[in-house]
Amino acid sequence: MNVESGTYARKLAYDIGEVLGVGANMRELRRTRVGCFTEKEAVTLQDLKDAYTLYRDYSVEDLLRTYVKPVEYMVRHLPRSGLGTQRSMLYAMAPRWRFQALLS
Repeated sequence: MNVESGTYARKLAYDIGEVLGVGANMRELRRTRVGCFTEKEAVTLQDLKDAYTLYRDYSVEDLLRTYVKPVEYMVRHLPRSGLGTQRSMLYAMAPRWRFQALLS
């Protein structure tokens, strides 16, 4: 299923079972994508902890940097505005009325 946020997949399975008259429950629900993030980019909490420990104890930051992305990474799929990085991020996160006030 490819759905928007707020979709209750377990409830959908239950309702389909009700309509068919056979009942239904979901055995497993696996999220393979959230926004622009895919399952391939996911890391386990243990891997993240190990990378942090390596950084904390030995100042090796390479692994931690591959797991923890800069905030710009989160909006990389959005079109560029030409306003520059800081103003573009404000545009993406601020309500329209705040953005208009920022420009005036």
